[in-house]
Amino acid sequence: MSENRCPSCRRALPVNDGAFCPYCGAALSKEEKLPEQLRAVLEAAGKEADPVKKHRMLAEAREAFPDCLPVEEELLFLGRLHERDGKNPSYDVIKCFLLHPYLTPKEFTPQKRDAMRQELFHHEQLERCKALASDPDVFLSHYLERLSEEFVRLFLEGSTYYMRSFFGFTSRKNAPRLLAEPAAQMIGNMAADEALTPEERKALTHAFYRGFSRRMDGQTEWLRQELDRRGVSMDGALD
Repeated sequence: MSENRCPSCRRALPVNDGAFCPYCGAALSKEEKLPEQLRAVLEAAGKEADPVKKHRMLAEAREAFPDCLPVEEELLFLGRLHERDGKNPSYDVIKCFLLHPYLTPKEFTPQKRDAMRQELFHHEQLERCKALASDPDVFLSHYLERLSEEFVRLFLEGSTYYMRSFFGFTSRKNAPRLLAEPAAQMIGNMAADEALTPEERKALTHAFYRGFSRRMDGQTEWLRQELDRRGVSMDGALD
């Protein structure tokens, strides 16, 4: 028997007849299943390594299937990666880089941090996705969690500095312990960011914790210890 997955976030669904995905809020109406052609395009785009080709595939899917949340979400997360300049590379084109000011705030000017906050919470493509979602708040939570998990993968787990690799070698099994300190630092900076609303701070800190937990296969004991040491309260997020 094939596993039932949400057409939007692709996460495995509980065995029940809920009308909405419990993770991203997408409608799960049996009458609104994705057409096989669209499903095939999304799967192919997910496997495509070239961001230019991937953007072209998604743009064509948008024309063929307008107002389709799964397509719009993939365009959201692709960000500006397809615009990358080989001569002048920049992390700015990577969507999850929007979270980097919470890791190294001194590397960004106040103006740059403001612009990145604005894109993080109010980008027009995010607003488009929220308008298509059955529950905009649930989609926002899903978006922030997915973004956080991707950041952990690329900028924490992918860092020789934070992973303390030796001659290029490191063990992923040590990641939950080694990455607890920078992750806790980020959560602390998110919680202290008064440029965000209280609701945005809560949504972001909780999503980053969940994204870290997902990437670390639920091994959050070291992160919990580091948050306690720093006096960072998560208001019930530590389940």
